[in-house]
Amino acid sequence: VPCALGDVTLSFGSSVQIQGKVHFIHPLHNIAVVKYDPNVVSHLDIKACTFDETPMCELVNKKGWFVGLMGAEAPCGASLVSLQGTFMEAPKLKPPFPPVPRFRDTQID
Repeated sequence: VPCALGDVTLSFGSSVQIQGKVHFIHPLHNIAVVKYDPNVVSHLDIKACTFDETPMCELVNKKGWFVGLMGAEAPCGASLVSLQGTFMEAPKLKPPFPPVPRFRDTQID
């Protein structure tokens, strides 16, 4: 994934625009992590995003936030949303075994 291509301009409150740098691009989910200098926007009330490295199994029944895209099927595209919710344990999936190939005798005359 070419991270060095393109310019990134971040807008804060539709009034302040600063340059950013692409730090990571997810190859499947079309999500990017962008870095910027927080000293440039220190006069604004902006809080840094922190990533929690707690394993998912320890977060069951605890509150958390979903930040993502919803409504991709809408005519104007997806919109960014943030929703608070409770982590739930995902059921274990048990896919069936694939059928075993068997020899089948046929007459080719």
